[in-house]
Amino acid sequence: MAAAAKPLAPEERRRIQARFDAIPLARTLGVRLARLERGECDLELADRRDLDGIFECLHGGILATLADSAVAFAMLTLAGPESRLTTIEFNIRFLAPCRETVVARSRVVKAGKTLLTGAVELMGQSSGTLFAVSGLTYMRLRSAEPDLDRNRPPRESKRGGVS
Repeated sequence: MAAAAKPLAPEERRRIQARFDAIPLARTLGVRLARLERGECDLELADRRDLDGIFECLHGGILATLADSAVAFAMLTLAGPESRLTTIEFNIRFLAPCRETVVARSRVVKAGKTLLTGAVELMGQSSGTLFAVSGLTYMRLRSAEPDLDRNRPPRESKRGGVS
């Protein structure tokens, strides 16, 4: 049996929540951070007809955005609240039309040194209907520390060029 994951410290939770709160798109859509645990995150989006596509159900792009965001915050619980991550692979399978409040239940499948892989189920809050499933891979980016080599003069390479 695997060892239980270390619970999030209150300060980690606060810093991740602050990152979430700073996202303009999440505010615009009305996305709510419903659950945050080590390696897991649930986001909720209330049923809104103004976000429908042409088929009178929630637009698939909104579901995709919700999946991408949910797994990113699950990954921050493992990589660190200030980590810089970027999506490098994303897939989604739409299984049913969404006409109710949706919950994106995400979990990190594997957190490696460079790549993190996650999975998301997008489900109806009331019905439990599975609307879509998504798989995502993120890459850790280098920190935003100042480039200490920026002011050094260019050096000549062994081939005679400048690097």
